[in-house]
Amino acid sequence: MFREKWTTLLIVVLVTMISMILVSEIMAQAPPQAPNKSLAAIDHAAKANKYALIFFYRQDDPQTQSLGEVFNGAAKALAARADSVVVRITDPSEAGIVNNSKLPRRRCL
Repeated sequence: MFREKWTTLLIVVLVTMISMILVSEIMAQAPPQAPNKSLAAIDHAAKANKYALIFFYRQDDPQTQSLGEVFNGAAKALAARADSVVVRITDPSEAGIVNNSKLPRRRCL
């Protein structure tokens, strides 16, 4: 159980780090689009000189909920240095960040 939690936390941290690296590239390449919650959160984080932690998910299943709890815990711990946002990749209003994120299109876990 302990090892599974640390493995899950490590996965969330790695995904978050990759997301942070990609955010600057996405923002540089993405054409202006209608505002949505993820881009607004990234913009807010940038203006506050913070990191943006992004949790991408496809469906709301038990595995996603478990990883979401870990993500929320990490986001809470880093709240002074980072803003967080949760993005459902099937939400049409989030297509801009999803299409430009270069995330794998297959199920990773």
